[in-house]
Amino acid sequence: MQTDSFTTDLIRLIPEMRRRAMFLTRHADHADDLLQGALLRALRNRDRFEPGSNLRAWFSVILRHEMTDRWRSTRREVAYDQDRDIRFVEPEQENQARLSDLHLALQALAPEKRQALLAIAVAGLAYEEAADRIGCSSGTLKSRVSRARRELQDMLETGRLSKSARRPRHAATSIERAAGIVAEGRRRDMAAA
Repeated sequence: MQTDSFTTDLIRLIPEMRRRAMFLTRHADHADDLLQGALLRALRNRDRFEPGSNLRAWFSVILRHEMTDRWRSTRREVAYDQDRDIRFVEPEQENQARLSDLHLALQALAPEKRQALLAIAVAGLAYEEAADRIGCSSGTLKSRVSRARRELQDMLETGRLSKSARRPRHAATSIERAAGIVAEGRRRDMAAA
């Protein structure tokens, strides 16, 4: 007798719980799947329901837990794109070309902007520390980094790379110079400690 009233009461809740599932998922098919999963879970765990307690509240908790479980499992899933096979790996030469473009774009930046950007982005220094090592205020450094990022992005997106920004043959690259600034600063810090 209790089983029949449980099932009947649960069936009466379906329209309300579907609206709640629709609110949670914002998609009709997903809401139906969520509700079906929650109903199966509720039927499997009907022995845990205490007769006389609030079935609506009990089922709402099950619905919420089902939603959480589905959300967690979809975070780990990788969507399959039919247009681009998941096993596709970009050719190595494409990465080399992008790296070469990045290097040319870095060389095209004004030296003070390049030095500021590399100290922050490559060396990972805090703005204040980088400003001290470069010899300017942190506000100036932030401005240089912002302008350098904007110019770099513009050059890479439009393909406008300066032909004069070729890598010097005998001089250290800008990245190596920035690393030298960082290494020198760290050596000073260690010597002072």
